[in-house]
Amino acid sequence: MKDQQKETLITWLNEAYAMEQALTKALEKQIEDAEEERETEAADMIRDHLEKTKMHSDRVQECIERLGGKISTAKKVAAKVAAALGGAPGSMTKDTLVKNTLSAYAAEHMEIASYTSLIAAAEELGDIETERVCRSILEDEVEMAEWLGLQIPEVTLKQLAKGK
Repeated sequence: MKDQQKETLITWLNEAYAMEQALTKALEKQIEDAEEERETEAADMIRDHLEKTKMHSDRVQECIERLGGKISTAKKVAAKVAAALGGAPGSMTKDTLVKNTLSAYAAEHMEIASYTSLIAAAEELGDIETERVCRSILEDEVEMAEWLGLQIPEVTLKQLAKGK
């Protein structure tokens, strides 16, 4: 693998790492919101995905380090990722759970796109381990996106029924 290509892959992995870090914070808030609304099934599912997200972050960090890179702590990268993901509202509003679900669904699709890209890059560069890690993470992201997709109508209808 050429040095320039390896550096590009490391940069992209750092962006995925920053994305996972940003999502950790968002998921923690979404758990609080779901618990406040007594949506225990949603809180449990999000809690499970939070644990997977933390694991994804660790696995991406291992890939970066294995390639000889360092984790980027640049606020610029984190801000770019946060802007791309949108984010959940900062406080409970009338339709927080609807907005959280839509935001989470969009974030999962951003992750799916990112890991699909990383898989292609790792495959092209012959980095079998990074490819394997990214494929494993991609499976988790697809699973969560599918679950969220099923939740959108249900959460929306519950909100309408509340009349808020």
